Amino acid sequence: MNIPRLENITKILKKASSGTGSPNPQRDWIYLISVGCIALIISVVLSYVWSRTLDEAPAAETTTSPSEAKMTSLETVQEIFSTRATARQKYESTLHFVDPSQ
Repeated sequence: MNIPRLENITKILKKASSGTGSPNPQRDWIYLISVGCIALIISVVLSYVWSRTLDEAPAAETTTSPSEAKMTSLETVQEIFSTRATARQKYESTLHFVDPSQ
């Protein structure tokens, strides 16, 4: 299978390397910094596009009113604190801590 584009890419890569095959630090750093800058630019552009898309999207509608949501949240928090209070009372009255080092 002979792919012309693949052959072109391999020719470019062979030309990019020096004739002796030894590394060229100046050239290698330029490639590395160039690829990093391109990746950064792509990331910034995509982030901007996605944020604009989210800004233009309609807001999700909730089925409960804000007051119902607040009451549900408050009830949940009150349940958690009452459970913690009973656990604390149980710990202080019936459960005893045994220190294994003594």
